[in-house]
Amino acid sequence: MPTQLPTANDPVAKGAAFKILSFAILAFGLIITWLGWRDSEDDAVRRTESRFNAAVSEARTQIQVRMAHYEQGLWSGVALFDSSSSVSRAHWKTFVERLRLHERFPGLQGMGYSTLVLPADLGRHVQAIRDEGFPEYSLRPGGERALYSAIIYLEPFNRLNQRAFGFDMYSEPTRRTAMDLAINTGLAALSGKVTLVQEAEGERQAGALMYLPVYGRGLPLDTEADRRAAIRGFVYSPFRMNDLMAGILGSGADTLALRIFDGEATQPDALMFDSHRKAVQGTVIDRFRHVETIEIANRRWTLEFRGTRQFSQTLDHSDARTILVSGILISTLLFAVFQGLSRSRSRAVALARQMTRDLTASEARTRAIVETVVDAIITIDEKGEVQWFTPSAERIFGWTADEVIGRNISMLMPEPYRSAHDGYVERFCRTAQARVIGIGREVTGLRKDGLTFPMELSVSEVKLDGQRLFTGIVRDITARRMAEADQRLAASVFHSTSEGIIITDTLGTILAVNQAFTDITGFEAEEAVGKTPRILKSDHHDQAFYEGMWHVLTETGQWSGEIWNRRKDGDVFLERQTINMIRDDEGRPYRFVAVFSDITEMRRKDDRIRHLAFHDALTGLANRSLLNDRLEHTIALAQREKRRIAVLFLDLDRFKAVNDTLGHDVGDQLLRVVAKRLQDLVRTTDTVARLGGDEFVILLENPADENEVAHVGERIVALINQPMDFDGQPAHVGTSIGIAMFPEDGADAVSLMKGADTAMYAAKTAGKNTYRFFNSSMTEHADQQRRMEIDLRHAIDEGQFQLHYQPKVSLSTGEVHGVEALIRWNRPDRGIIPPGDFIPLAEETGLIVPIGEWVMREAIRFAAAHPNLKVAINVSAGQFKKGRLPETLAAILAEHGLPGSAIEIELTESMVMANPSQVIESLQAIRKLGVTIAIDDFGTGYSSLSYLRRLPIDTLKIDRSFVLHAETNREDAEIVRTIIALGKTLDMDVVAEGVETLAQVALLSESACAVAQGFHFARALTETELETWLTGR
Repeated sequence: MPTQLPTANDPVAKGAAFKILSFAILAFGLIITWLGWRDSEDDAVRRTESRFNAAVSEARTQIQVRMAHYEQGLWSGVALFDSSSSVSRAHWKTFVERLRLHERFPGLQGMGYSTLVLPADLGRHVQAIRDEGFPEYSLRPGGERALYSAIIYLEPFNRLNQRAFGFDMYSEPTRRTAMDLAINTGLAALSGKVTLVQEAEGERQAGALMYLPVYGRGLPLDTEADRRAAIRGFVYSPFRMNDLMAGILGSGADTLALRIFDGEATQPDALMFDSHRKAVQGTVIDRFRHVETIEIANRRWTLEFRGTRQFSQTLDHSDARTILVSGILISTLLFAVFQGLSRSRSRAVALARQMTRDLTASEARTRAIVETVVDAIITIDEKGEVQWFTPSAERIFGWTADEVIGRNISMLMPEPYRSAHDGYVERFCRTAQARVIGIGREVTGLRKDGLTFPMELSVSEVKLDGQRLFTGIVRDITARRMAEADQRLAASVFHSTSEGIIITDTLGTILAVNQAFTDITGFEAEEAVGKTPRILKSDHHDQAFYEGMWHVLTETGQWSGEIWNRRKDGDVFLERQTINMIRDDEGRPYRFVAVFSDITEMRRKDDRIRHLAFHDALTGLANRSLLNDRLEHTIALAQREKRRIAVLFLDLDRFKAVNDTLGHDVGDQLLRVVAKRLQDLVRTTDTVARLGGDEFVILLENPADENEVAHVGERIVALINQPMDFDGQPAHVGTSIGIAMFPEDGADAVSLMKGADTAMYAAKTAGKNTYRFFNSSMTEHADQQRRMEIDLRHAIDEGQFQLHYQPKVSLSTGEVHGVEALIRWNRPDRGIIPPGDFIPLAEETGLIVPIGEWVMREAIRFAAAHPNLKVAINVSAGQFKKGRLPETLAAILAEHGLPGSAIEIELTESMVMANPSQVIESLQAIRKLGVTIAIDDFGTGYSSLSYLRRLPIDTLKIDRSFVLHAETNREDAEIVRTIIALGKTLDMDVVAEGVETLAQVALLSESACAVAQGFHFARALTETELETWLTGR
C-alpha cells in the first residue's frame, strides 16, 4: 500500500506548524526589539555627537578670531612706523596704552618692537639705548653673530617684560625661522613652540611669538631680495598659551577637553596647551574625539578635541532601555502561549518534502548556477523567438522573462540592428555564413525604459532534440566605457588645468607633471621627472613641518594646507596644496598626487588692502581714517597730561591751474613732492595726512606755544613756495593754512578740524599763500558766506539782479562809443550790492554760470533795443570754462536777431594767459560770430607778446590802477603810454578805465588814447538813467 503524505488537516503537521510559529514569533519580537533599541541608542549618540561638533566648531572659531585680532593689532603697530620716520619710546608706550591690550587682547604678554643691528653698529646701538636712561643695557645672549634683532620696546614695560629687554631674538632658531619668513613674505609669521624669556620659576607655560616686518619707508618691496634689503625691524607680540586659551573655553572646559600641538603631528614634545593637564585620570575620554589642523599666520596648529566624562553623561539612554525591556517581555509572553499549543500536536512527517527535494535537485543546481552568472544568457530559435531569458538578462534589459519569452529578440535591439536581424538568422540557416555567430563583438542594446547601452555579444549555435537554437551571452560594458571616458577626461584635465599637478611614487620620485606645474615653478617636465619635490624646497619651514605633513598624509591619506616653495629662478612663492595618497587594489600605497596653485599675489593683495585702509594710495601719507584715530588718541593724551595740540589744514594755491595745464600725471608728481617736503619738515612724533585732492593736514603734538606753531606755518609756506621742475616743465604752487589749537578752539576732533578748515578759508580770503589762526569771528564770517550763498540762489530764482551801463566816450569827439554792462544785486533787505561782494562767492559755488547767462541775455536784449550802442559784456573764468560760451552766445544772438558786431565780450588778462593755447580755440569761435573781444585790466597780469599777436583780440583796456595815479606818478604814466603804443603796434583799440579828472583826460589825449570811461564822464547808470543821460547830451 503506498505511503500517504501529510495533508493540511493532519494533527501532526498542525503541531509542528504551531511550534515553528512560536519560535518565529519569539525571533521576530526579539529582532524588532533589538532594532528599536539600536535605533534609539544611535539617535541618542547622534544628538550627543552633534552637540560635541558644535562645541568644537565654536572653540575653533574663537581661536581663529582671537589670533586674527592679534594680527590686526600688530598691523596697526606697523602702520605707526610706516607713517613716521622715527617712533620714540614714549610714542610707542602711548600707542600701546591706547590699544588697551588686557581688555582687547587677553593672553598677550605685550606688544613690542625689535630692531635689526649689524655687528658693525652693535656698539653704537648699545650706547644709544644706555643714553636713553638704561645704563645697564646690553644685548643678550652674548657672542658674535652675523645679525642681531634686539628687543628695545615692549609694553607694558613691567617686571616680567623687562626680562626680555635687550634679548636678541635672532639668536634662537625657532624665533629666527618665523622672523625670516616674515621678512621674505611681508606677511605675519607665527613662531613654533618656545619658552618666553619672561617666564619665571614655577609653572612654565609654552609660548609663541607673532611677527610682522617693518621695512624702510619708500623702499621697493616687489621681490624677496627687495624685502630683505629694506627690513629694519619687527613689530611682535609674545603670548603664553595657557593665558591665551583661558578665556576661550570658559565654562565649556567642563565638557570639552582641548589640546593644541605645534605643527601637524600630535607628538608629546609638540604639545603647546592641554586644558585638562591637571585633571584626574579618566576625566577625559576618547569616545568623542576630533582632530583637525588650522593655519595661524603661516603656522599650522593641530587641535585635538575630546569629550570629558561629564560630557558623556549627557548621553541619554532612557528611551532605549524602555524599548528593550518592553520588547523582551512581550516577545517572551507570546512565545510561551504558542509553545503550549504546539505540545498538543504530533510532529509532521517529512517524506513528501524529501521526495520534492530529490525531484527538483537537478533543476535547482542548474538554476543556481545560471542565476549567479553576471552575464545575461538568452536563447532564441530559428524564427528569432526568445526561448530562455536568465535573471541576469532581466537585470540588464529591465524586462522580465515572462514579458520576453515567445517574442522576437529584435525587441532588445535599437535600429538599425532591429530591421536587419531576421535577415541575418535566415541567411545563416540557409548558407551557414556567419557574421555574428561564433564571433564576439561590441553592439548596442535596448533596455525596457528606451535607453540604449553598449554591450559585448557572443553567439553560439546548438541543436537540441532536432531543433536549431542560438544562445547569446551578453555583457553590459557601460561601466567599462565610462571608465575609459573618465580616463580620457582625467588626462584632459591633467594637461589643461591651471593648477599645478605632481605625481610621485611612494618614495617621492616625480613620475609626471603638467604644464601648469611648469608655468608656476619654471621647471620643465624633463627637469622635474626623476627628481623629488625637494627641488622646490624654500627652507622657510623646519623639519618638524615636513614630518607633520607626512604623518598626517600617511595616517589619513590626505594633506591640505599652505606651503612656501621656491621657483627655478630662486623666487619664493606661497601655494595652496592638496596631496592625496592613491592605493592599489590591495589597499597598499601606490602613488601620491599633489595639486597646487600660486596664492602669493592673493595674500599680498589682502595685506595691501589692509594697508590702504589707513594710508593714502598716492602719497603714502596717513588718510582721513588714520588721521581721525591719531587725532582722537592725541586729544585723549593731551587732556590727561594737560598738553596742547595744533591742527594745520593746508590747501594748495594754484594747484588746479598746474593740473589743468601740465596734466594729471604732473599733478600727481607735485602732490608726492609736497607730501615729501611736509614729512621732512615736521617731527617724527607729528602726523602728516592727505585728505584728498590738494588738501593736507598736519597734527603737531605738544607745541610750546602759538609762536612755535606760527613758525612752522611760515616754514611750510616758504617750503611749498620753492619752485618745482618735472622733466623740464616748471611748476609753482603756494599754500593757504588754517590753524586750530587745542584746547582753545575745540575739545574734540570734529571741532578742531572744522576750525582749521574755517581758518584756511580765511587765509585764502586774505590773499592766499599765508596762514591764519582760527578765531570765533571766522565762524561768523563763514556763516555769513553760507547765508549769502543761499540768498544768491534765491536771487537767481526771484530776478533780483539788474544791469547798469557805463558809457565809453571818444576823447577826440566826445561821442558815446558804446557802453559796458555791469551787474548789480538789488537785495530787498539791503539795496544795491556791488559785484565785488558776491561775484567771488558765485565763482566758488559755480553759480557764476547761470548768473553769467542771465547777464548775457539781458545785455543782448538791451543791445537789440538800442541799436546805436555797442554793449560790452564781462565774462568770468568759471563761465568761460563751464558755460559753453560760443554756443550760448550764438543762441541768444539768434533769439533776438542781433548781429554779433553789436556785442563785445571782456575777459581779464589773467584768465586769458592762464591757458592761452586752449583759450584761442574758443575765442576764434566767438570771433566767427562777429563779436569783438577785449582784454580787461590789461597791465596787471603777465601777458606774453607772442600770444597777444596770436590771440583774436580787438581791444586792450588799461587798468584803472594805472590811470588813477598817471598824472602824479611818472612810472604809471609811462605804463599807460606803453600800453597805448602797444595797442597801436598790434592794431588794437585801447580803452582807459577809471578816468575821474580832467588832468587824466588830458594825459590820455596827449598819448593818443581813443576811448575812455569813468566817473569823469558818467557812473554806471540804470537803463532809464542812461536814456535820460543820452538825451541830455
